[in-house]
Amino acid sequence: MTDTTTLAQDARQKSQPFDESILSALLRGRLPQGQVSAWPELPGEEAELFDVLAGTLERFLHDDFDAVAIDREAKIPDDVLAAFKELGLFGLIVPEEHGGLGLSQTSYTRVLARVGADCASTAVTLGAHSSIGMKALLLFGNEAQKARWLPQLASGERIAAFCLTEPGSGSDAASIRTKAVRREDGKIQLDGEKVWITNGGIASFFTVFARSEPPAGWPEGKPHLTCFVVEGEQPGVRIGNEEDKLGLKGSSTTTVALEGVIVDEAARIGVDGDGFRIALEVLNSGRLGLAGACAASARRLLELATKQATTREQFGRKIASFGLIRDKLARIATEVFGMESMAYLVAGIVDRKARGEALPTQALEAAACKVWCTERLWETAHEALQIAGGNGFMREFPYERVLRDARVNMIFEGTNEILRLMLALGALKGLGAHLKDTAKKLKSAGSFVPSLVELGRFKMGSVPRIECPLAAEHCSAQALQDWPQVERVLRAASRGARRILATHGKKVVEAQEDSAALADLAMGGLNALATFVRVHGRGRAPTEVELTLLHDLVARRIEDADRLLAALERGVPASRRSVAQHLIEGEARLPSPFDKG
Repeated sequence: MTDTTTLAQDARQKSQPFDESILSALLRGRLPQGQVSAWPELPGEEAELFDVLAGTLERFLHDDFDAVAIDREAKIPDDVLAAFKELGLFGLIVPEEHGGLGLSQTSYTRVLARVGADCASTAVTLGAHSSIGMKALLLFGNEAQKARWLPQLASGERIAAFCLTEPGSGSDAASIRTKAVRREDGKIQLDGEKVWITNGGIASFFTVFARSEPPAGWPEGKPHLTCFVVEGEQPGVRIGNEEDKLGLKGSSTTTVALEGVIVDEAARIGVDGDGFRIALEVLNSGRLGLAGACAASARRLLELATKQATTREQFGRKIASFGLIRDKLARIATEVFGMESMAYLVAGIVDRKARGEALPTQALEAAACKVWCTERLWETAHEALQIAGGNGFMREFPYERVLRDARVNMIFEGTNEILRLMLALGALKGLGAHLKDTAKKLKSAGSFVPSLVELGRFKMGSVPRIECPLAAEHCSAQALQDWPQVERVLRAASRGARRILATHGKKVVEAQEDSAALADLAMGGLNALATFVRVHGRGRAPTEVELTLLHDLVARRIEDADRLLAALERGVPASRRSVAQHLIEGEARLPSPFDKG
């Protein structure tokens, strides 16, 4: 038998480390070895702190928390907010020197996940405060600004909100109209209206993005936005009524109007004109908490659906004995396992980067986790409610509440459509740059032949082998046996990338349907990879259940990949585009069954 350690070492020597994130490297047909060599674990000291916090939080949620009442009364009670402040939940990611707990992304995600499993409204309130509301201050604020505001934010004395969206500006953040005008006295006046602001009715710290006057020579077409802190008590801040929402009823959502609000330079976060980049960085960094909360909600639904299926009897049998119910439960369990694997693998990489490792940003991977987990939760909520039958439709059971709460996840923090395009086009940049560089080498006599061969392989859609990324100590015989099927999913994503570039070239930005399919291929690859690393990269032999879940998940991802590659091969059907065109131009309406001739 071949020594598995030697095989693993050989595999690692054949692959090169790249300064690319996972998805960018994946579409090039390789993996950045150091990023996914083992399953991430919390450092010992933080693990102890988290266990104490988690235990206290668990007792509070069990004894003193009523998610049903929060949903029905459309409000989080003051005593719950006070308890969360006492527990330090508003300072989870605030550094200790500013009064917070200084938790890592992994621990923060786990806290949000635990709260979200009981009540999405409450998790969103905490997440909007930490993940986006004050994140610009944490990432880009100067030391004076942090010393001024972070202690108040950590204690919950001030709750934060993120003010970007406007009536005419949703996914297109560059089109915002709120203005920042410098006055003769050097101060800045803000005027505009922000909509759908989470925490709007309870916040007193607003991160506001406004359009400011660009300096001479500013690139035409590039948005000149600037980020400011506005305090709720400032004159001219007007908070609208609470919105009546489909779900997340307990969270506060309002308009925030700025009518002649005056701020000074000390309220500006980052440099003038850098607001667009700041907004993107904040949103990119805030998506993992949402993904983790979705995974936890799906796990809770699985528990409820399993209990329902094993206690409910029909036709003289437990409904869990019926094949269709068992299939639903199996699918939910497999997807929950994969959701958790994605969210916490990426969170662990983010933590390693925060601790000083030279790793690239995981913005694409965080977006992938958000899209994947929000959609899997929606599917899980649908199937769990179906298993519950009529009970699932009744308000006395939690299924309908979770279903309502889950819907908005695919809209906020970047719609899933926009994120798919961002993910596909962002991950393609590395492959595009590589091809461009290879084409240039055709002009060199010494590089002509190998470059020509490589470009020929690209045209044919040829994808190199992708070696197992696990460190040698984790490459068991079972891991090496399981890897080829995972590799098949990964290579499908790389093959899809080659196909879409060969088909569309520089016009790929307009090929949205194909880009979305490529994004799904890439997300499926990350899902399979993360689950493989979770099962085989923990320094212990996997359990039979873990292996079964891995094998089922990878089989599902292979089916998905085959379908998506076939769709890319066929292209968008002309009939589909024709129907849409007729509807949009008003040349046709959908035929009625009552039309006469």
